[in-house]
Amino acid sequence: MFIKILYLFYISYVYGNPPFRESGTTTILPHCSYNSIMEGQIETSGDDRDGTATATNVTGSIMFHMSLNETACIKLETNGTLPGHVGTSSILHSVEFLRLEHHYSITGKYIFGIPSISFDCKCDCAGGDPICTFEEYYHKNCTSSSAAPLCYASFLPFQSNIGCFSSQPSAVCCKMSIRPHENWMFEALTISQPSTVLVLRYRIFEKLNRGWKKSVDEKISVDLNSGGAKYDLNREHRIELIASGSRPHRQLEPGNYFWQIGTGLNEKPQLRGKIAINDFNETSLEKLGWFRMEGNAWAIKNGLGRMPKAQHIQVKDCKAQSYLTTLDAEQFVLEGSDDKILSYNLGSAIIDDPWIGGIEIGNRAITVNHAEGTSLLLTLKAKSQPKAVHHISQFSSFNGSIQLDKDSNRFLNLTFLDTRGTLIGQVFSSETRTQMDIVFSIQTSTNIEDFFKAIVSLPSTIDSRRYICIHASGDLDSQQCQWLEYKADPLNLNRISHRWQQAHSNCNGCNERGVDLFLTNLDPRKWFDGLNSPAEIMMCVFEILLGIVLFMATIALCTKCFIPLTRWLICIPKMPKK
Repeated sequence: MFIKILYLFYISYVYGNPPFRESGTTTILPHCSYNSIMEGQIETSGDDRDGTATATNVTGSIMFHMSLNETACIKLETNGTLPGHVGTSSILHSVEFLRLEHHYSITGKYIFGIPSISFDCKCDCAGGDPICTFEEYYHKNCTSSSAAPLCYASFLPFQSNIGCFSSQPSAVCCKMSIRPHENWMFEALTISQPSTVLVLRYRIFEKLNRGWKKSVDEKISVDLNSGGAKYDLNREHRIELIASGSRPHRQLEPGNYFWQIGTGLNEKPQLRGKIAINDFNETSLEKLGWFRMEGNAWAIKNGLGRMPKAQHIQVKDCKAQSYLTTLDAEQFVLEGSDDKILSYNLGSAIIDDPWIGGIEIGNRAITVNHAEGTSLLLTLKAKSQPKAVHHISQFSSFNGSIQLDKDSNRFLNLTFLDTRGTLIGQVFSSETRTQMDIVFSIQTSTNIEDFFKAIVSLPSTIDSRRYICIHASGDLDSQQCQWLEYKADPLNLNRISHRWQQAHSNCNGCNERGVDLFLTNLDPRKWFDGLNSPAEIMMCVFEILLGIVLFMATIALCTKCFIPLTRWLICIPKMPKK
């Protein structure tokens, strides 16, 4: 079959039809944006197999170039030839660019807390009553004897002997208790590359004698991963929709994020990031997420080996049990007897970024509502000749400022009064308007809003006050201009503190030379402690024999030499006097 297709497109120079007005009904008509770029007709004809010519079919087509929150409208004049209609009536079809979503699949998750750590240490002076033993404290788990969910014991030899009687180094033994700070619980999520989904709102309004009636209101999701899609919207009016677009310029990077579990019933969970977080298969002490909930218990991977090694201590006075302690780690709270050292940083909320409109956290996916959107090319085809409908945009005044936030996001923070429709803005460096920095558009509201706030992203070249001009779309005479001031917030500061925590232990009677120690040292079995090999035993025997020989030699020297010589000196007779 031979098919001849003739495209007759022409540019629509006319601003558009006047807005629809309601007539005794509560139905609210959408605000139709001025966004059509081409209108035309498609004629199709062909031959049957026997060579008989078929009738020519004419299809009307309108192409729209849309941005986020804009609405494309076409008007059809129906007559009795269309099913369901008697006589002539007006039908308004509207397609609204409702939102643009990013759907992120969750590839891994775990629950973690901020560890709050407290130390109970005792300093053991050499030569005194024993306080710490290597067997009891070196890399031992003391959870069973502690009220905290986790407890690790550590033995730290070769410490300062300040305050001790002996000049030998002291030793310190500690019990490290770990519990979740404020009982907070967080869930870490690992997300992959997103899928881009375009959500359209399709509505049909029929003109009746008493006013307009909405007969269809449905939402259509378009997957933009393949570039676009084609839909048959309405069989009765034979409306065909072709939507195509590109992915937006900004998105959440694949990686690790987290949110707090157990927020208020009326509070939406906030996804947070911009801080180093452990992946679900790593547990670095330098990142968030090394203190985890596994099953129904808190745990630290290889904590028995890693946590005692991460502890550092400085003894100020061993006898007085005064010391300083810290932990070679990040993201924790160090508890002391008087205060707490907060050494954690929860990053920032992702919703604070101006390009994000909203976030929904699901069980296996995260949905991000994009506030900037993307460029959408929409084509509507109808059996009868459609007409593009445009409504007038307006505003009475505006004000705002240019802001640079703590994350170096630059944006216009604008407030409009008595506005609706699409507004066009221009940014200039001076009132002469010789140099224009950027052009932008804002889609406000369908109905007139007393106050409407909008955020417009700006490039990094704008770093001072600017002259802003704004006018309603299609109405250059409504342009208003004013200077907007530039406000800059300082960059984020590193709030993580790494001070040493001062502590003092209560250990009555420690490091004293008592009777028990003296009696213990009289035990002959203590004399041979440390002899673990034949060489050490032979060396000990040799030292004992050498000591005996030296002792006997000393006695012999005294009895055979020093004592007789002393007696001889004492017994020397005195010379008689004459």
